[in-house]
Amino acid sequence: MNERDSGFSAVLKQTLLILAISVFVVALAQPVFYLLSTTGIFEWSLLRFLLGSLYGMLLGVGNFFAMALSLVLVTATAADPKEGKAKAQSTYVFRQLVLVGLAVVGCLIPAFHIVAVLGSLALTQLVITVYALIGNVIALKKNPPVPKTDESQQYTKEGQAPSVDNEEDE
Repeated sequence: MNERDSGFSAVLKQTLLILAISVFVVALAQPVFYLLSTTGIFEWSLLRFLLGSLYGMLLGVGNFFAMALSLVLVTATAADPKEGKAKAQSTYVFRQLVLVGLAVVGCLIPAFHIVAVLGSLALTQLVITVYALIGNVIALKKNPPVPKTDESQQYTKEGQAPSVDNEEDE
């Protein structure tokens, strides 16, 4: 299995995990949406909320999948790190424009409730952020960073920092 295939399977695995967690979190949010609707801020419709929540959640998960897949492809095809960084930044801008456009379309579709679309999209993005933070903490615990030693911070036997001027050494 080459690097691209293993990267794709890892992306698929992480996307399915994000999807499962997002389904759980968005399902927990449905009673909150209902309670907010009782305040008179917006009208409650079970079908519109479920469809809007599903749409918003799929937008967030789809954005995660596109981001992860584009990073795998960029790292596998980039000739040097500068080229890879430029490609990754361009895919980020494109993905964000598409995400905003699809969110606006979802808000305009009468079958979707705007609160459900935007709320579920935000909740999915929150799930992705927390997932990434937890992954970073676990990675840091497994491989703690090695502190860099700076020669100017090392001290002589007398407890003084070495001189910066070369005149004293001559």
